[in-house]
Amino acid sequence: MPIVRPRLCLLLAALAAAPVHAQAVNPLGGDTLAPQERAAGAVPAPAQSRGKLEPDAASGGVVFTDEAGWYRFVMANGGTTSRDGAMRIFQFESGGQKAACLTISMANNAFAKFTMEQIQAELDTLYAPFDAAVTANNGTTILERRSLTLDATGQRNAAPLRVLAWDTRDKDGNLLTYTLAPLPAGQLLFACGVGSASHAREIIQRYLRIAEGGLVPAK
Repeated sequence: MPIVRPRLCLLLAALAAAPVHAQAVNPLGGDTLAPQERAAGAVPAPAQSRGKLEPDAASGGVVFTDEAGWYRFVMANGGTTSRDGAMRIFQFESGGQKAACLTISMANNAFAKFTMEQIQAELDTLYAPFDAAVTANNGTTILERRSLTLDATGQRNAAPLRVLAWDTRDKDGNLLTYTLAPLPAGQLLFACGVGSASHAREIIQRYLRIAEGGLVPAK
């Protein structure tokens, strides 16, 4: 991950068309309810939907299902996705602002012997091993480390999973939020740049879902 991290940071900053350090307002702020109870783990990732961007009846937007079934990501209508090497790029509008997110799936057996319940119970102890990857790009500063709880599909008050999250500022002043989900299948890095850390966090909380493929232990 330290090898791809600087390139990911540069791409993310370039894709966020507006100068993100100049946008102080989170237009989604306060709209997501605080999680109240835990829901059952990962969402389905139907084989026929994997690798496709499809209409999403639940949100009225579109949803992309990862080729390996590790995650699903919802965007507003007009959102697009493409690949750049190992990275998948998402570009869309959120709250009237242009947003960009990037993701990399790293398949390995680092957590293969653990259940999701075990990983979740120890999640906050895992920041130190991954801090170096987040700061691998010279000039990047970590502003805050604080885990993020993903909403449950169809249940705005339920909490299926938490992910590690870092709010950062690069040497050009761009605010970028990185999340990492340790999974039995490997690690899912998901990063967004949209103008403020709270806005980026809310996008990830609302629209990223860990899916069933990520729970299949790597061999």
